[in-house]
This record gives sequence, structure tokens and C-alpha cells, in this order.
Amino acid sequence: MVMSDSVVKTFVAWIKVKIKAHLSERTQFFREGEIWWVHLGYNVGCESNGKNNNFERPILVIKKFNRDSFWGIPMSTQIKAGAYYYTFSLQERRYCLNLSQLRLLSSRRMLRNIDVLTSADMISVRQRIRGFF
Repeated sequence: MVMSDSVVKTFVAWIKVKIKAHLSERTQFFREGEIWWVHLGYNVGCESNGKNNNFERPILVIKKFNRDSFWGIPMSTQIKAGAYYYTFSLQERRYCLNLSQLRLLSSRRMLRNIDVLTSADMISVRQRIRGFF
């Protein structure tokens, strides 16, 4: 397997951001239904990646377990159809949740709050996720 220099540089850059997030002692106060920019990282294969120098992506907080951890679902402006996607509008813009990318995240990854999903959309998202089991 040949690994390109750009892939190695990207992983090294992500590791630096990840170390800073890991060592951060900042506490974010968040609730279910909120949408946050989160250090998602540079991931493997088809996993959702973060963008820009902070490897960030908007994430919907679907379930808060405690002040340190939550289930989050990555968002995108790229609209996709299918059982594993949920499309909604927020501030006159369309977004798509990639439900198959639901994952446990640390609140140390959180950067800044963006908005809150409507109650009706939260109910619909939770019903769709329950349907996977």
C-alpha cells in the first residue's frame, strides 16, 4: 500500500487538533436538539470527516448522556435521499443528517453552538433512528 504525502500530512494535522481538544478543560453547556460545530476529525473510509483547519462539521446533539458525552449526527448541505438520511430546513437553508453516522462524541470536541432543531424534526429524527433496530 502506497500512502501519499498529503494523506500523511492531513492525519498529522488532525492529530495536533485532536490533542488540543483532548487536553482542553473547557466545559460546554449543551442540550439535546442543539446543533454545534464540532471537531469531527479526519476519519477512515466512508466515515464523515471534518472540514477546514479545525476538522469541524456541524453535528446535531441527538442524546445527551452527561456533561461530557453525547450521541451526535453529522450534518451536510449536500442533500441525499434514502433511509439513512433526514432532510430539514433551518434559517431558509436545506440540510441533511447522515443518520448512519450517529456516534458517541465528547463535549471536548464542541466548538460553538449554531442553532436548535425544531421539536417536530427532533421527533421525526428519533423515530427514524428507532426504526433501524
